[in-house]
Amino acid sequence: MNTLKLSPREFLKARRPEHFSDSVIERTNALDRSMLEYHLESLTNRSQETDFQQFAQHLAEREICPNLLPQTGPTGGGDSKVDTETYPVADSLSITWYTELGREAASERWAFAISAKKDWQSKVRADIAKIAETNRGYKKIFFITNQYVKDKDRASFEDSLSKKHGYDARILDRTWILDRVFKNGHQDLAISDLRLSSAVRSQIRKGPLDFQREQELKDLEQKIKKAAEEQKLGIQSVQDCIDAATLSRSLDQPRTEVDGRFLRAERMAKEHGTAHQQLISVYQEAWTCYWWYEDYRLLAEIYPKAEALAIGSQNAYDLELLTNLWMLLSSLIRNGTLPRGDLDTKTKTLTSELERLGKEETRPSTSLHARTLSLQIRLASSLPGNVDAILQSLGSVIRECQGLVGYPVEPLVEILTELGDIIGDRPAYAKLFNELIEFTSARKGEVTAARLLLRRGVQELEANRPYDAITFLGQSLGRLQKHESRHDAVHALYVCAGAYERAGLFWAARGTMLTAASIATNEFWSYSDVTPMQASCYRRLKWLELQLGRIPHVLVWHETHHGFRQVLTSQGFDPKRLQYGEKEFDIILGILLLKADIWQLNVLTCLPDVLSSLELHTSSVALLYALGHEDEIPKDPLSDVPAEETLHQLFQWWRDQPTADDLPQHPVLDGGQKVTFNSSILGCRITLETENCSPCTELAESILAALESLLSTGLNEGLITREPTLFIQIHKSDFTEKPFTFKLKDKDGRPHIVVCSTVFEPHKMTVEAQREIKEKLFELLVAILARVFLLPDPKKLTTKLFREERALERSINFTSSFVTLGNVLGHTPKTRMSAWRESAQWRQYPLLRREVWDAADSSPTERSPQNSDSKPSFGKGEPPTDLFSPGDTRQSRIEVFSLIRETLWNQAKWSGTAFCTRLDDSASPILAPLFKHLEFATQIFDLWRRELGSEDREERLRISIIRGIDKKHPYHYRIVIGVNPSAYLSKPVKYAFIMAKLNTMEPNSHENLERFLVSYKVHGQYLLAHGVLQNNVSRLVEDNAIVKKEIHLREAWEIGRNDPDSVAIFNKEEPIIPPEHLRDAPVIELIKFKRKKKRPPP
Repeated sequence: MNTLKLSPREFLKARRPEHFSDSVIERTNALDRSMLEYHLESLTNRSQETDFQQFAQHLAEREICPNLLPQTGPTGGGDSKVDTETYPVADSLSITWYTELGREAASERWAFAISAKKDWQSKVRADIAKIAETNRGYKKIFFITNQYVKDKDRASFEDSLSKKHGYDARILDRTWILDRVFKNGHQDLAISDLRLSSAVRSQIRKGPLDFQREQELKDLEQKIKKAAEEQKLGIQSVQDCIDAATLSRSLDQPRTEVDGRFLRAERMAKEHGTAHQQLISVYQEAWTCYWWYEDYRLLAEIYPKAEALAIGSQNAYDLELLTNLWMLLSSLIRNGTLPRGDLDTKTKTLTSELERLGKEETRPSTSLHARTLSLQIRLASSLPGNVDAILQSLGSVIRECQGLVGYPVEPLVEILTELGDIIGDRPAYAKLFNELIEFTSARKGEVTAARLLLRRGVQELEANRPYDAITFLGQSLGRLQKHESRHDAVHALYVCAGAYERAGLFWAARGTMLTAASIATNEFWSYSDVTPMQASCYRRLKWLELQLGRIPHVLVWHETHHGFRQVLTSQGFDPKRLQYGEKEFDIILGILLLKADIWQLNVLTCLPDVLSSLELHTSSVALLYALGHEDEIPKDPLSDVPAEETLHQLFQWWRDQPTADDLPQHPVLDGGQKVTFNSSILGCRITLETENCSPCTELAESILAALESLLSTGLNEGLITREPTLFIQIHKSDFTEKPFTFKLKDKDGRPHIVVCSTVFEPHKMTVEAQREIKEKLFELLVAILARVFLLPDPKKLTTKLFREERALERSINFTSSFVTLGNVLGHTPKTRMSAWRESAQWRQYPLLRREVWDAADSSPTERSPQNSDSKPSFGKGEPPTDLFSPGDTRQSRIEVFSLIRETLWNQAKWSGTAFCTRLDDSASPILAPLFKHLEFATQIFDLWRRELGSEDREERLRISIIRGIDKKHPYHYRIVIGVNPSAYLSKPVKYAFIMAKLNTMEPNSHENLERFLVSYKVHGQYLLAHGVLQNNVSRLVEDNAIVKKEIHLREAWEIGRNDPDSVAIFNKEEPIIPPEHLRDAPVIELIKFKRKKKRPPP
């Protein structure tokens, strides 16, 4: 195809035939101008005056205004003195018109007189005089005649009649009728109304695309009309108007209809649309002028309108649209079709705007997009000259766009490929093209692999294996961070967040879902598209925040979801499906509000009306009751609750629903100077206390989310938690290093981290700033991993997590609150209660109670664990079959039971055990671990006294003595100091990490041990004390001793796999086994299992 000889319309139709009509005219229309002209002239000969009146009115409805009353009287106007007139139409309805004359006919009264009389002069004078006599306040009078009227005569009559009667008089003659019919394609109207022979109709065979388009256009017009009638015009109505115009264009409908629809779209966008919709409506009109109608001068006239709308935009896509129009305009000027005019000024304005966005370092995709457009303008202006430097810069763009999901690389690839037709023989282009091949091949390969991983992850989650799902999905996330696979990226993030949520990792779920929402929302900011995936992300975010208990965050996500849901409903999506789960959400939010304490209720006094405004009526009722406003509760929902006592019982029943166990003890209102976040990872309870301000809260959210994500698959990899608690504290300072510093130290033997953050804007960060914070976050995660967890095989575990699973990538790159929250909710999100209390429109409901509404109730009975009759029986039978396969275990069912402060024990160095008894047995015996360093040993016992008291009444500390551990040394035994798991099993727990310390004693006889056991039997108790052993000399310290009554004396052969003392059995030892138990001793299977695991002894 020789494209140089094609017009713009022919060229585009050859390249994009799907954008044009695919109908075929099989028979040429025989109605030509002369035939219709003759027919109009001879109307009265055939007594077709009535037909002409109908035809003229229908033509006026298409060309002048659509709101004409039907004529029901005799020809000539009858008693009404007019043949037809306008009727009033609301402005909200007339905005949807696309007729040429505009909307003033909706509010003004216009009269029409129609005549086929040959003496049109006398007829027009008489008709207008009669209409004037009615004094109905007409603004315009139209006289339509089938006769020819000279231009001079028409102007003269219009002026004299307007002056005489005070109306704007217009005469429309046969020439006007013929022009309108043939120029704007109304032949079908003439044939139908004037009853011309059917033989003159053109025969058009509708193509499948046109058939579909016509139905779509019909549906769109009905939607637009319905939205106007119901006064629900909004951004979706604007999009419908734009789509209707482009469909009309593709159907090759009369230009008046196409132009009218574009003008309607512009009006609607200005009144009801977004800034981008205002631009896109003008852009599409200009695009149509060039490619469909080849009306270049009109394109030049429209360009300034598009330019005015694009200037100052923060959306690089807006400037891409203006760049497209600039390309068309500059090409027309270069080939001499249009004069140069002020092209240089337009070019300077456009490049200046692109330079502005190119400096947006906090928005890397936008910045690179703008710089790419600038290079394209330079390339177009420089061709066919030397463009080697520009091509090198475009090569840099290709390399720089890696990982930028918001950067649309496909248009650049297409442009660079097309350049081969022009500069394909240049070495610089050949080099760029080779880079392009490698680039596209690698991206396609990554996307293909990622989609397989995504599919596998979905399968695992559907099979209720969330941890395996996270493993596969985490590997797909980085590979999908491309503009062409952005929808898959959102899907993968959405599913991955669902896997985290299923596992009980709510901060990781929130951070991942926030990233998904950020990418999905970019479709709205860039293209004004509202999609179901956006609404799905917002819906899950409000549910996640509900489980975290953060009321302001719940409200802002619900408000966002509610708005997008309404737009989707107007798009035609099933309202019932969009409403799924909303009733349950409202009820559970009510449960959380019923848990508010008395101080929190004082902050919530304006919230009932806020909740009602968001259609959360049920939770509003719950809060009204909690505040003490029972009289304000609507009666309809409570018609079956006649007595106040019964009403109280209803709210008790509501509060105690099983779902309440998944909510925090109290809602989180973040009203104080500090706020506390909580998490549980592999049994370690993490408490994070932060200053209640930015960027501290965003840093706190990001730390917890990254930590949960990194360690989410820890159970699968055999990661062991050695600390039951971790405390993190965050505050900000102007004097710390960027972006933040941290110190990890022990406080009371437990890990304690202090994070000091600089002051920065968390919603607008440069790529470099984001890189710095990710590096520091990585350091913090590694420090926590090393301090709080045991790595059975560090090299194997780090390789599996960091290289194979890409755990660092999924945890640091896809869970952060930085930038992503601002991308969705803006830079001032309503995540503080003050943002919901500021409006004066909300009524205050003062707290009427002196104490919480359920203060007199006994605390809700803790629910018994499911299958409570089958609690673990430690030391008996086999361990649960799924012990080493986590499956769907939620993190809330994993616990660390530990009274061991490992750092203190490591510093104290347990070196032996002393047994002390009185010769006369007048006092309880003493069991005393001996340490090398007294200072740290004393800290251990001081802290135990603080936790357990002077007597361990609940027997939380478990002391075991294991004898017969080695048949080669029959007197050797092992002391185990740990915890009693039964004392901690107050709720369902599937996994329990029990931390213990061991000491092997190697005596030559049982004399000391037996003397202690005899004394213990006499007194029924013993003192647990400590001592120091230095240079083979021991010294006892009894000041902080603890009274204990239980001690577990065990034989090694009795200990099996399901036993808390199994830690005392080493795989290289051979315990003493009685002859009668040589085959069935539980210890045999335990040693086999340990040898198979090949774990070294503790």
